[in-house]
Amino acid sequence: MTDRIVLKTDGFELSGFDIVSVKNRIDWLAGYFDLTATNKALSALNKAKAHVKCGADCTLSVDGKKAFTGYIDKVVKGYLNGLPCLRVVGSSLVGDAVESDLTGKTYKNQTAPQILNDILSGFNIGLNSRLIGCETLDVFTVNPAEKCLSAIARLLDRTNAVLFSTADGTLCLTRREDAEPANVQIITGQSDVVAASCIDDGATDFAKIVLIGQNGLADEHDIASICGASMETVLPSERRKQKVVYADNVSQSRLDKEAAKCRKAQKKITLSVKGWQTVGLNSVVAVSDDWLDLNGGYRVAGLCLSFDEKGGHRTTFELEATDV
Repeated sequence: MTDRIVLKTDGFELSGFDIVSVKNRIDWLAGYFDLTATNKALSALNKAKAHVKCGADCTLSVDGKKAFTGYIDKVVKGYLNGLPCLRVVGSSLVGDAVESDLTGKTYKNQTAPQILNDILSGFNIGLNSRLIGCETLDVFTVNPAEKCLSAIARLLDRTNAVLFSTADGTLCLTRREDAEPANVQIITGQSDVVAASCIDDGATDFAKIVLIGQNGLADEHDIASICGASMETVLPSERRKQKVVYADNVSQSRLDKEAAKCRKAQKKITLSVKGWQTVGLNSVVAVSDDWLDLNGGYRVAGLCLSFDEKGGHRTTFELEATDV
């Protein structure tokens, strides 16, 4: 059981969880938590049951510092190993937006922060933009009934930006290359590394990129009438894979951005260490491991704080090279 994490909701505080998982990624938009309390007196669980309600707002603190702001999505009452247990599952404030459909809208001559503020205006979510020199998009269209997450993902793709939830529930809009160093160093043999993997993934190794513009649908609905101008580029690769991207606008800068995403094998790094490290997403941690061929700074793309009786407190980092 751990008392290092505290759930606060409806003026009530609950701690002493036996199973903990708090995770977030820079491509999820929302963060999520999953907490289970079982090794507690029935009277304490009954008191918690009266306050912990599905749909209520909540916060999580780790070692006395706020680490999560959001809503309770699910409350499960049951038994675990013959003992009454209470499981609480939740998501950060932007979780409502992630699961919502949009009505559709076309934006002209606006920046990504302007478009995001409009999309999120109905969800009461703050946006902290760290983008400097935002480009103005000629046109960006949200399709009718499009998932909010899908529209935002396309917008981020257009602007080469990332968007993620922070501890107070606001969203941080920034670029991968603007990551700041964190005071964390992981060295094999000196750090308490319990599991690690480094995968060289060639999924983005394309030989050719084709960028195609989109026109409005014609009455005939034929391909020729839908497709507008196009551009293409050939990349140095021993593979023959081709990637086709449909875009609102066709330009050399957009083609260059798509080509930059396609490179030879990218490293996907996962490291689990003993203890909890409350490191911010899109920060840079230092890693040194000869067998994994890692030596330098790597960007935090995902983070999970977990606890159970077998593994104790653990932090799992999902890392990527800083040139991605």
